[in-house]
Amino acid sequence: MTSVRLTEIIRTADKKAITRQLRELGYFDCKKHKELRNLLIETLFKGDMEETDIFHDSKFKLNYQGAIVINVNGYEQLEFILVNINGHKNVFPTNLLIWAKEIDNDNV
Repeated sequence: MTSVRLTEIIRTADKKAITRQLRELGYFDCKKHKELRNLLIETLFKGDMEETDIFHDSKFKLNYQGAIVINVNGYEQLEFILVNINGHKNVFPTNLLIWAKEIDNDNV
C-alpha cells in the first residue's frame, strides 16, 4: 500500500468504511488471526513506519490516523496497517486497529 492510498482510506474517518476497504484490499484483522493476535505492539514500533495525517470524523469527536509498518523483525513478509482512533483531544486511544497482508514481492 502506498501512503497516498492509505491517506485516502483514513480520510474517510469512519471505522466501518476503513475496515471494509482494508478487507477489500486483501488485508486481514490481526485480532482475529491465530498467530498474530498476541503480537506485541512494541514489536511493530521497531519496524519502519510511515504515518498519515490526522483526520476528524464528521462530528469532530474522533481523530483517525493511519500508519504503514514494514520490516518488522520476524514478520518481514508482512505489511502492517495501523489505524489509531483517538478522542478529539488525543488524550487516550479509543481503538487501535491492526491489519496485515503478505507482501507481494513481485510488485516491490
